[in-house]
Amino acid sequence: MQANLRASQLLGMESSRLLGRRLVQFTAPESRSTLALLLPRLQTSKEGLVAELRLQRNDGTTFPVRLKGQAYAPEGSLIAVTDITTEKAAQEELLRMNETLEARVTERTARILELSAELQTVTVAVAEDLMAPIRRVASFAELLRRDVTEDQEASVKHIELIARSVERMEELTTALLEYSRASHGRVRLAPLDLNRVFVEVEKDLQPHMEGRNVQLACGPLPTVLADSHTMQQVFLKVLENALKFTSTREVARIHIRAEETDSAFVLRFEDNGVGFNNRNKDKLFGVFKRLHPESAFPGAGMGLAVVRRLCTRFGGRIWGDGRVDQGATLFLAWPKQPTVLD
Repeated sequence: MQANLRASQLLGMESSRLLGRRLVQFTAPESRSTLALLLPRLQTSKEGLVAELRLQRNDGTTFPVRLKGQAYAPEGSLIAVTDITTEKAAQEELLRMNETLEARVTERTARILELSAELQTVTVAVAEDLMAPIRRVASFAELLRRDVTEDQEASVKHIELIARSVERMEELTTALLEYSRASHGRVRLAPLDLNRVFVEVEKDLQPHMEGRNVQLACGPLPTVLADSHTMQQVFLKVLENALKFTSTREVARIHIRAEETDSAFVLRFEDNGVGFNNRNKDKLFGVFKRLHPESAFPGAGMGLAVVRRLCTRFGGRIWGDGRVDQGATLFLAWPKQPTVLD
């Protein structure tokens, strides 16, 4: 073996002492099998070979190197040796950091879940505790209304204002409770025919359609893997929303149809209602967010937020598309293999 000055520095031995010695003599024991496989292949390879192994210095210490070999004559070959100690140390540090990062992410995720559960508990407890005084105020307002005479016009107006405010508080508190509970509770995933879900929900919607000309149509729907109660709630709230915003139409048209992708079933809920400005579509599913005045379309502004929360729990997704006074379409992508997120 012939070696230059750099090789002698790496191996801790004078160049003269390296002459005529075989490379295997300076290879760490754990890397000698790698070298034994590399050298015969080097003689037959036209492109050359690259390998990583460990060499051993004269003092017995070892260090990692990258060998690049190229045969240049039938009787010999040239091997370039690069010390990769720094590179290996950086790789090991990166692996250590990744392991530490994974541990931190796991710890942070557990903490977030703990805080989420705590917030859920507090929200439900506060909302439930608010219901009692709200109803008590409503009862006293009703008693006051009975005692006020017709000539006390100002008092009548004040009491009516109190009553309406209390009703609004109760509505919002009830909506908050429903939203908080939407992603909790036991669920059971099973094959579910959405055509049957539509038939059941349509019965529940009859009171909303009395006295109106509503054309509620549904194309063939798939059988999906879902929780029956959850899907009933999704259909009910989306269709209630469509009925609300088509209330100004002489003929309300609502149509449901389904499409299939590789990973999900996409349901389309189309209506000919008042629609909305598409620039505000990100607010459509926000908590207590409204795209239309409450005086025109009453409600807590929570129905679609609950739908999004229900869908997200199973890995689903919901979004909307609309035009002012030209109707709206809500899209619901339900995964073929839903995963329940608690």
